[in-house]
Amino acid sequence: MIDPLETPIPALPDDRIAALARDRYGLEGTLRHLGGERDRNVLVETTTGCFVLKIANRAEGRGIIGMQVAALEHLARVDPELPVPRVVRSVDGHGVETVEIDGVEHAVRVVTYLEGAPAAPPLTAPLATATGAMLGRVQRGLAGFFRPEAGRALLWDARAAGRLLPWTEQIADPALRVLARETLAQFAARVPDLARLPAQVIHNDFHAGNLLVAADGQTVTGVIDFGDLVHAPRVQDLGVAVAYGVLATGDPLATACRIVDGFLAEVPLFPAELAILDDVILTRLAQSVAIGAHRATSHPENVAYIAADGDGVGAMLVRWATLDRTTVRATFIGLSGAPPPPAVTPSLVARRGRVLAPSLQTSYDTPLHVMRGEGAWLFAADGTRYLDAYNNVPHVGHGHPRVARAIAAQTAALTTNTRYLTDGIVAYAERLAALLPGELRVCYFVNSGSEAN
Repeated sequence: MIDPLETPIPALPDDRIAALARDRYGLEGTLRHLGGERDRNVLVETTTGCFVLKIANRAEGRGIIGMQVAALEHLARVDPELPVPRVVRSVDGHGVETVEIDGVEHAVRVVTYLEGAPAAPPLTAPLATATGAMLGRVQRGLAGFFRPEAGRALLWDARAAGRLLPWTEQIADPALRVLARETLAQFAARVPDLARLPAQVIHNDFHAGNLLVAADGQTVTGVIDFGDLVHAPRVQDLGVAVAYGVLATGDPLATACRIVDGFLAEVPLFPAELAILDDVILTRLAQSVAIGAHRATSHPENVAYIAADGDGVGAMLVRWATLDRTTVRATFIGLSGAPPPPAVTPSLVARRGRVLAPSLQTSYDTPLHVMRGEGAWLFAADGTRYLDAYNNVPHVGHGHPRVARAIAAQTAALTTNTRYLTDGIVAYAERLAALLPGELRVCYFVNSGSEAN
């Protein structure tokens, strides 16, 4: 499998790009090439507006680009006010078209152009908070989105830290090389821990170059470049934003806290997620140094774009690594505004033993302290998420909105036993009996499987 970081940006003459824009999208105007890590991005300025035509890297097929198009269309539906590019479909109604370059098919799509200047570090205090809040909105919007392509392997995914170890050899500075290698190796050993954290499709590239700001420099007016979408722990999204958001700042931890504060106002995180945020930040900085060093060597034609943040990222990796780990983690957890989660302690077990009969046993040698459920998942007091393949009560999942609404409506109207004449239980029994065969026509309602037996 070819990695997009190992293949060059697709090259296509301007006359063919103009023809592609005209024939497939009905767009005619002047062309201006924009920067990009692995795609060919071209601004098309027409009399009716400006658009960005994006020719994908040959390593990213139609499925990956289709996922990006679907994500933008999903965001347009769930949060119409969110300032992200809008998909422009072709004259044939397709979200993705293709063009052949040197015998290889490349995916093509067009999106609207967003006005605004890219954010530039250091971020002001208001912009840092606004950055976190905007990321929270994007992540919240993507929470209900999924495509199988989101499970792809991506070197910009923090979970790929171990795969980048050979690339650290190309880091020129010896001390920085050692620090990057150690950081990536340490995080690679922790990757299994990430599987316990809430995950979803995330933006995964929330840095200043992908944020557009108003003329006052305080307000985020747009979010671009959804090329690194991946299904990953949601805290990883925040780690990326902080890693780049603290560049060039005088007090990186203070700026980080502003970004985290803004994010938490939109998307609350578990303490377990905030506890690993520090490691995610450090790892992203190390990833950026290693990938930048490798690509500067392998793609000298695009070195200006690749090395744009190089010195700043390396300097911040060194600086962030000097912060006290315990203090940073405690600070991030404290931003949630909640006390540390209750743990499974001997006192809790003892309290249960005093008031519940011994026949009501708990499962597992160390009892699971469950705080809430959502869908197929149970969430423990420490924030760990468990796939519930055992619980015999919520057959359609925990917290199912339709079930919750039905229960709330019934309890608001009436809660009683079957000795009274009520409409609901008769109607339910009739519907249930109609689904069953033969003589199964009479219902007797009980509270559990044991009673039924």
